[in-house]
Amino acid sequence: MGKKYDNQNEISDERRNEIRSALLQAAGDSSVHLVSEQDILQVIHPQPKEIGAIFEELDRMEEEGKLIRNKKGRWMLPEVYDLHPGTMRSHRRGFGFVTLDDGSRNVYIPRPDMGHAIDGDRVLIRLFSEMRGDHRTGSVEKITAHSVVFATGTYSAGGSYGFVVTDSKNLEDIFVRTEDSKGAASGDKVRVQITKYPDDTAGMRGVI
Repeated sequence: MGKKYDNQNEISDERRNEIRSALLQAAGDSSVHLVSEQDILQVIHPQPKEIGAIFEELDRMEEEGKLIRNKKGRWMLPEVYDLHPGTMRSHRRGFGFVTLDDGSRNVYIPRPDMGHAIDGDRVLIRLFSEMRGDHRTGSVEKITAHSVVFATGTYSAGGSYGFVVTDSKNLEDIFVRTEDSKGAASGDKVRVQITKYPDDTAGMRGVI
């Protein structure tokens, strides 16, 4: 929801779980429209000290892929759109496998359907009928959260940009502007912070 509350942690874990269950139940009820903050508060009927926790949980549940918000701003279950939450395990060659939250067999994601997801990302995927060996196939429809913030690797300098070849076989190279390289030379082992994730225009970028 984008807001911060001073009292957002002043509830028990038991009550927090009750709030999550109520939100999931309301999102799955076609007669309930979870759009405005008032809609949400009417479902939960919170004590004043619980208001922050409600919106904190909404943010967390969106990152986890438990809830999504449609174009009209309504909170809904991913299943309504035939979307399934899971965690990406990518390969440097461009494809990946998603471990689904429901515990079913990993889903193969071809390179063209990766949606710029990288290793560790929380994603929502759509399943295809096609199989690859023993695995269902699918496509990434939305990245709900990035888990990788830092990476280690070997720096290679060149021109106005250098790049880090990551130690992980699951992460692609990370481009680093020369002014963000901290004077690293080619061959140096470095730790890089990711500042921009892949999109349609460029790959990952970072600072050393």
